Amino acid sequence: SMMSDNTLETVNIIDSEESEYESDDRDDWRSDVIKGHFETSKMVDEALSGLKETSEDAQDLLMSTISVSDMWNSYQDKFKLACKKLGERIEADEREREEMMKKYGRVFKRGHHHKLSTNATIVRQQAKFMRKERK
Repeated sequence: SMMSDNTLETVNIIDSEESEYESDDRDDWRSDVIKGHFETSKMVDEALSGLKETSEDAQDLLMSTISVSDMWNSYQDKFKLACKKLGERIEADEREREEMMKKYGRVFKRGHHHKLSTNATIVRQQAKFMRKERK
């Protein structure tokens, strides 16, 4: 019976020591988990704020790309329009030149006795042509 008492006491001591260790381990584990959770949360927050900044940067980049693209398109449209107008003006000038040559041809065919009036006509025609050029 004495032996069994001692044995029981030893078991109790071991139990209580084990539970002491266990509670220490559990506390360590709990604080590790909490610390780990805090660090993870911090990392997640940093990652998210980084992502937000990146997203804002990407948005800014996209907006400036769009505005450059719009500017380029508008420039292209204006350039095309300018080319079209230039083409139309060249064609109109060409037609006018042909008409003037026809008129001059008729004037010249009329003969040299109209030399003075012919020169006056040519000067008038040229003045009219120059006025149109300036517009």
